[in-house]
Amino acid sequence: MTVDISDTDIYPFVTVSGITENEALEFSKREIMLKAIYSEISSGTTLDEAFQNLRDLSDSSFNELVRPYITGNSSIKIVYDSFGSKTYEYSDWTSKIYHPMLSCFRDCHPVIDLKSPDTSFYVIEDRFSEEHPNNPFPHPPRFLICREVAVGPRKLLKQFDLSKRRYIGTTSMKAHLSFICANLGLVRPGSLVLDPYCGTMSIGLSCAAFGGTVIGGDLDIPCIRGKPERNIFHNFQDQHLPRPDLVIVDQTRSPFALRPIFDAIITDPPYGIREGCKTIGTKQTPTPQAESTAAPSDGMTFQPTVQHSLSSTLSELLNFASQTLVMGGRLVFWVPSTKSAPNTPPFHPSLTFISQATQPLNPRWSRKLITMEKVREHEDYFTNPGEDDPFADALNFREFYFDHQQKSGRELKKEAKRNKKLQKQRDISEKPGSSDEHS
Repeated sequence: MTVDISDTDIYPFVTVSGITENEALEFSKREIMLKAIYSEISSGTTLDEAFQNLRDLSDSSFNELVRPYITGNSSIKIVYDSFGSKTYEYSDWTSKIYHPMLSCFRDCHPVIDLKSPDTSFYVIEDRFSEEHPNNPFPHPPRFLICREVAVGPRKLLKQFDLSKRRYIGTTSMKAHLSFICANLGLVRPGSLVLDPYCGTMSIGLSCAAFGGTVIGGDLDIPCIRGKPERNIFHNFQDQHLPRPDLVIVDQTRSPFALRPIFDAIITDPPYGIREGCKTIGTKQTPTPQAESTAAPSDGMTFQPTVQHSLSSTLSELLNFASQTLVMGGRLVFWVPSTKSAPNTPPFHPSLTFISQATQPLNPRWSRKLITMEKVREHEDYFTNPGEDDPFADALNFREFYFDHQQKSGRELKKEAKRNKKLQKQRDISEKPGSSDEHS
């Protein structure tokens, strides 16, 4: 299989060759960002040229690409779609698109069915470069005549949308991001998946939808337990998925056996902003032997916690993954970052770096989705915070975030007005003889 991904960061079309239709159908079941897969029949810089190229197809090409889908009792639908504004108005579609398309089918006369056709033929207008003049990979406007092979699993986004869930929290991850994480973790039926900072189990829900067996752990007891009428188990039950195993755990002192057992570890550690990055202990003695306190409502025991460095949390996560992932298992995790931070991938001697994707969150900071794979047996590896630390940027992220929060428009206007007033007062005081005039 050959894939042209030279400009897929911005260009909406990806050209793939050497893939069978069965493989395309399997691929379309998992690729959450996919809209559809089309088989290209002809193309041209204008619509007339695209239709002419369709008419000029050799008999062998026509018999392979078109005829099997328009003969006998086969029903079809012709769709005009566009990336960007459309050249042709709705009133012109019949004369400019539908009739010319049908005339290209030679001696075949397919049945038209707009509701449930056997095959959909698409006339796609690509005007991406016109809509994005600063595109570094310009493509001339073109028209594609294609047959729809498969549709992406967009229905999963609606099915697992946060608004459809009974139980969510302040940091519940959106459905499309959770499914992307599950895909990067290569989750499949039978995979044993751990989310050590699971929260409300958004990632685990997506992994379970792909057939994985999910274990979730978190130190936030109220979040793990939920309420009798609304908790994590209800989210899985509503989607007819097996109940996950939940563990209340301090990941810095993980109770899991330190041997290869997990096929994937997929998580979004707390950044210390909306959810605290904490470990069990006290400020005086940060040890697990610290005296616990009990909640009077139900007698549940809560251990005291202290703030934990995000950089240390992430380094510990790498070592934990190198110990507990099976060979070839994947670690997928999010890490916050400033826009000015170097784009240096993390390093661990037992793990190889696979990919890194950045999600911009505002003009000042973003977060990165990092994927790593276990390629050799475990070896302890710790770094000292500094220039060589791959997570040095996350070391004081909480302080950076609150010290550099963007001000609202109203605050900016007030500050500008105040500065203008102060500047005016300084200008008056600096004028020669201004003191005499005021006196």
